[in-house]
Amino acid sequence: MIRIKIDLIRHGDRSQATPLGQIELTNLGKRPDGTADFAYMVAKAPPFANLTRRAWDLGKLHRGVLPKAENVDEYEDEQIRIGKVRTPHREISGVYEILYRVLAAARGPEADRIAELEAENARLREELAQARRS
Repeated sequence: MIRIKIDLIRHGDRSQATPLGQIELTNLGKRPDGTADFAYMVAKAPPFANLTRRAWDLGKLHRGVLPKAENVDEYEDEQIRIGKVRTPHREISGVYEILYRVLAAARGPEADRIAELEAENARLREELAQARRS
C-alpha cells in the first residue's frame, strides 16, 4: 500500500501542520504486460485515517483469494472517493506516474481533458525539439 498525506504547513512550522487530505493506493496485482491495477481511496474531508479499512467497511473493496480489479466498486460520497486505475507497474514507471494517473482518474470526467492536454504537450515538445534541430 502507498499512502500520501497532504498537510498545510504554515510558515514552515511542522508542529502546526493541518491535515488537508490523504490518498491510499492498494496494488491489486501485476499483469503479464507490465501494468498493474490499483485501488485508490481519496479522502475529501476528515477523517483522513484508515481509508483502505473504510473502503472495506463500506463494502467497496472486497477481499478475495487474490486481489484483483474486479474486487473494487467505484464509489463517492462527501468524504471519500474510491476507484481503480490501471497503470504501468511502479517497478517500470515509478510511484509518481502511478500517483499522477490516480489523480487523473479520481478527477472523474475531467480525466479526458487531461489526456487531451498530455497529447498537446507531447506535440508541443516535439515541435520544440524539431525547431532546435533546425
